[in-house]
Amino acid sequence: MIHTAEVLIILLQFLLLVTAPLFLIRALVQIFSDRTDVPFVRTPRAMFPAIASALDIQPFDIVYELGSGDGGFLLWCAERYPNAKFTGIERNPLLYRYSEWRKKRSGRHNLSFVYGDIFSEEYAAARKIYCYLLNPVMDRFLPKLERTFHGTLASRAFRFSTKEPERTVELTSKKGGHGEHLLHIYDFS
Repeated sequence: MIHTAEVLIILLQFLLLVTAPLFLIRALVQIFSDRTDVPFVRTPRAMFPAIASALDIQPFDIVYELGSGDGGFLLWCAERYPNAKFTGIERNPLLYRYSEWRKKRSGRHNLSFVYGDIFSEEYAAARKIYCYLLNPVMDRFLPKLERTFHGTLASRAFRFSTKEPERTVELTSKKGGHGEHLLHIYDFS
C-alpha cells in the first residue's frame, strides 16, 4: 500500500525531472544573451496585434524583426498575414535554432530566420522593421538604416537619440519602468 508521503515524493521527483531541462535551457539562453548587445526579453503576446497594426502590414510587405528571439512575434504575424514575407534576425544561436524549429512545426512558408548580426544584414528589400533594442544599439544602427532602409520602423521602448518618432503608440495602459509599454514609429521613406 502506497502512503500519501510516498505519492508526494514521487510527484515531486517527476516535477523536478520535467522542469530541470527547462531551467537549464533558460540558463543557457541567458548565458548566450549576455554575450550579445541586447539580452533576450520576450515581447508579450498581448502586444502583437497593436505592434502589427502600428506597422500597417499589407499583402506583399517584407517585414523584418531585429533580434527575433524565440520567433513568437513573426510566427504570429506569418499566420495572420499569409501574403507578406517575414524575416527574423537573431544572434543568439540557441534562440535561432529554437525559432527555426518552431517555424518548421508551424509549416509557414512566408517566414525565415537568419542567424546573424543586425549590423551585417541588408535591409533594402524590407518595408517594415520591428525591434526591441537598447538605446546605444539603436543609435549605432541608425546610420545603416538611413543609408539602406526605406520604410517604417517600430521600436518598442527605446528611441534614437537624434531622430524623432513620427508617433508613439501606447501598447498597454500598464506603465513600464523603461517605457516598454510604448512603441515608437519612425518613417524612413
